[in-house]
Amino acid sequence: MAFADTDNLLMIPILVGGMGSSRRSRGIGGGAVFVADDANESLRKLFDSQGPFGVDTWPGWFSPLVLFGPPGSGKTSLAWTIANREFMNRRAGMRLDWTGADFARIVAEAIDSGTTDQLSSQMESASVIVIDDIHRLEKYLAAQSFLVSVLDRLTDSQVPLIATMPENPNKNSLLGNALTSRLCSGLTVPVQLPGPVARHEIIGELEKELHLSFDATAKSLIVNRFPVSAGLLRRVVTMIAIRQRAESADSGVDLSVVNKLVRQASQNIEFQNRLVDAVASQMGVTRKDILGTSRQQSTVLARGVLVYLLRNVFEWSFSGIGQLLRGKDHSTVLHACRKITARIDGDLMFAADVQRLEAVAGELLVNFLPENPADNRSDLMDPDAFGKPVDLVLSDVSRKRGR
Repeated sequence: MAFADTDNLLMIPILVGGMGSSRRSRGIGGGAVFVADDANESLRKLFDSQGPFGVDTWPGWFSPLVLFGPPGSGKTSLAWTIANREFMNRRAGMRLDWTGADFARIVAEAIDSGTTDQLSSQMESASVIVIDDIHRLEKYLAAQSFLVSVLDRLTDSQVPLIATMPENPNKNSLLGNALTSRLCSGLTVPVQLPGPVARHEIIGELEKELHLSFDATAKSLIVNRFPVSAGLLRRVVTMIAIRQRAESADSGVDLSVVNKLVRQASQNIEFQNRLVDAVASQMGVTRKDILGTSRQQSTVLARGVLVYLLRNVFEWSFSGIGQLLRGKDHSTVLHACRKITARIDGDLMFAADVQRLEAVAGELLVNFLPENPADNRSDLMDPDAFGKPVDLVLSDVSRKRGR
């Protein structure tokens, strides 16, 4: 497997497909290349030319290998890639590819039919085993117990087990202690959403694929406003392409085009409601608290974070923020924003909390981008448009308008 390592970026070619098959998925935004920057430093060290996965020999002491991270971070694609590489290297045994729910069902059926020994033998003779979303075993104690009993034999047989889950198994309170201990006995690797450098690279590749040309400020705005997965970045850039091509024959995209989309989305009432709810949930207060007049410290802090997001991420005016907060005046909103900015600068844990909310806000915003560039009528846009080539989407829009 060839990796490209340049300018603090590592490009990991993604191979997908189950049960021994392998194929490349389409498009960098769709996952054909995993772009690892400083946000995924651990992955870069594992996959670079000097790392254990930069060579063709499976480092057996890494099993089980647990990739953990948020939805959309690419951990499943990476698990498939490692598994497919191992399968192709061994050319023997099956690749067993299950979800946690699949595995629980298979174990239950084996117990009912008295064929657990056969299932154990099948696993021990495999070339590699993937259990995606292994945390789904939380309610299935029999499946957990069976897996624990098999793991030592898999190690003796040098059969790699690769598992994925949303959080570090050390911090997962859902799985039993025995399985958690075994998962932590190998290697646990965080997989984060792409950082700013990776997002910049992904957008650059999507420009080529969709025949766009962003100016530097427009690209920077997308990078900063959408700290989201590669898949969601594809959706954002596709929507921009649809708007740009519907309004102009020019492939160039400047700051005004992106700003207009962001402003329209952030003014959506449902988006505002969901953003307030997200801030309230993370900050441990209620929606009513944030939009009310309470001066409790926790409420004031949460209200300030909402102000910060609306101002710094979505570039709302202070007067607009004041109206959302039931008539707060300009100076009150400005003071709240400055206090949060100062705390971010001086409190790393608080800054990380706000950064997580920025990612949530970016994901929410994607869902509220105006679907139709001309008149915002959603019935003119195919809801499955994001899986189609942009030219076909635009053709569909023109056809529907001509009805």
